Amino acid sequence: MSNSPRKITVLVVDDSAVVRGMWVRHLAKDPIIEIVGTSSNGDAAVKDVQKHSPDIVLLDIEMPVMDGLQALDQIIKIKPNTRVIMASTLTTNGSRATVAALTKGAVDFVTKPSSTGGKDLEAVAQELIEKIRLLGPAHLSAEPIVSQIKSTSKNRSGIKPRAIVVASSTGGPNALSTFLSGLPTNLQQPIFIVQHMPPVFTALLAERLSREGTRSCVEVTASTVVKSGLVYLAPGGAHLKLAANNSLITLEIDRASPEENFCRPAADVLFRTAAAVFGADIIAVVLTGMGEDGKRGCEIIKATGGVILAQDQSTSVVWGMPGAVVGADLADEIVKIQDMAAMVAKHCL
Repeated sequence: MSNSPRKITVLVVDDSAVVRGMWVRHLAKDPIIEIVGTSSNGDAAVKDVQKHSPDIVLLDIEMPVMDGLQALDQIIKIKPNTRVIMASTLTTNGSRATVAALTKGAVDFVTKPSSTGGKDLEAVAQELIEKIRLLGPAHLSAEPIVSQIKSTSKNRSGIKPRAIVVASSTGGPNALSTFLSGLPTNLQQPIFIVQHMPPVFTALLAERLSREGTRSCVEVTASTVVKSGLVYLAPGGAHLKLAANNSLITLEIDRASPEENFCRPAADVLFRTAAAVFGADIIAVVLTGMGEDGKRGCEIIKATGGVILAQDQSTSVVWGMPGAVVGADLADEIVKIQDMAAMVAKHCL
């Protein structure tokens, strides 16, 4: 009997035969990836998902008969364990549709190459292969399952946090949508978010979260005085920092400092500056995402007396960031995403 991991099965969906062939040729080079089919439109994709039950669907957005967003809704309903990666264009419409897909339940995206050849294509294909390997069952099966609520936060003698900081990455837009839409309207603490996304997409994500949540979400693009009840999203390509200026608390944008944890914005930057401003009066929420961004910031928040909540593995697309916090014994609570808003409200109201 072979001990090699089973292959990650992939369905490729695009209305262009040239693009389908391009994806297939490159993905087939990876020995752990198996192409189980290709589809030329959303309607055919839904039928092929039912037929093949792929682990991953690479889904185009703009297609005839049924577009990618419509197909995504149906795929999630019929095969909730199938993970969908969107193939996005860099047009305004393509970017907006990609953000909508991510908040609906697509787990990640890749931008289509500008041409069908050259280094651009090779780089995008390699990025896609890495995402498929990360999201496939061979990766997930190696992680221990942690789904219980830890409930070890200390008695804070009625002290309510003055601010909420949030970190998220792969799978984050959908998790953020679930979290923010579940918050009660009387929760007035400002919320500061780092979501790992490139420029343009963060502005569109802020728009989307404003429509879906219980309060306005703004992408921070310049120095800003913090106001109660708002959600502030770090812009792609820049760190988001909190600072205290006399009686005012401000947000600053830093585009010059290097990446941290291979990220800019990085949650560690936001978390440690938030701890410097708010001290113990802060609650940190670490949601689904790859890597360990946020862990060092949580160490500082923990040391100052703040509360740390981590999303559980069973509802995380990738249990990297929250798993790192849990593994370092920093999480006060380990919470399913559908319960995260209620848990935050419990601490803040």
